[in-house]
Amino acid sequence: MTNVYSKSTSDWQCRPTFWNRPGVDTGDEIAELGAGVAMIGAPWDGGSSFRPGARFGPRAVRSAVFNPSTHHFHSGVVLKEVLKIVDFGDAYCPVGQPDLALSSIARKVGTALAAGAMPLLIGGDHSVTVPAVRAVVQSEDQDQIGVIQIDAHADTDAEIDGDPLSHGCVIRRLVEDDLIAGDNILQLGLRGFWPPASQMEWAKSHGISWLSVDQAVDEGLLVPALDALRRKVSKVYLTVDLDSLDPAFAPGVGTPEPGGFSTRELFRIIRSICARFQFVGVDVVELVPAHDVADISANTALRTALEILAGIASRRGA
Repeated sequence: MTNVYSKSTSDWQCRPTFWNRPGVDTGDEIAELGAGVAMIGAPWDGGSSFRPGARFGPRAVRSAVFNPSTHHFHSGVVLKEVLKIVDFGDAYCPVGQPDLALSSIARKVGTALAAGAMPLLIGGDHSVTVPAVRAVVQSEDQDQIGVIQIDAHADTDAEIDGDPLSHGCVIRRLVEDDLIAGDNILQLGLRGFWPPASQMEWAKSHGISWLSVDQAVDEGLLVPALDALRRKVSKVYLTVDLDSLDPAFAPGVGTPEPGGFSTRELFRIIRSICARFQFVGVDVVELVPAHDVADISANTALRTALEILAGIASRRGA
């Protein structure tokens, strides 16, 4: 972990930042630096229905020991030469206050967008996606935005234990709150014993598309699904739940589900997505450091974010 000093040399303030990029505190600073990406921490796990602790995810990603050069092997792009990335700090997410926490995330994302930077949100549980998308659709042409969700679970429950803001209700909230049309949503990696058939019928009735984990690793199925979404929308918000990975590759997650992607499969899917879409926002969620082993999950979370950024940079640098 490297100390990163603030722009003021008089206070000598230092703090760990995402991938050792410059830390900023305001939208004006983002604009002054001409940043194209602003990492935002979303330390909220009040929507978790299983393992708590995702509130510590942003801290773990900033402290991750994996610290590569900025040259991306697969694309050949030198990331720092194409994308200017800053760390915009954490949204204010006080424990036990969901309305305040989620509205704070939306404001932080909105500030980054207004300053000209794409938000890269690091969670936090998956419920943080909803306020982030809410901020995005307020700044973009809503009809032209889709959502790609990489996840073990569909997150289509109306409520969990009486909580409609649970991490298992994300897609239901996006559709029923009229943020994203169902037929502009593509889910990749679903598996296991949830959700029940009734929820899958609800998803079908709203036009939501999905591929199981096995189908998503088959390019003969993945590519047509991505191309079908591309014919509907020009931009996407990409949300990556780390439980899309098999627990062997990411043990420190909120709801581990055996039988998931390998890290290599996940990165291949991300590259396919990046090659086809312009992004309006990205999140990587459900990292629970307390259940991690040897920093595997934290480093994978960082590497996942960097893989996405390399894909974005590759398109911009082409």
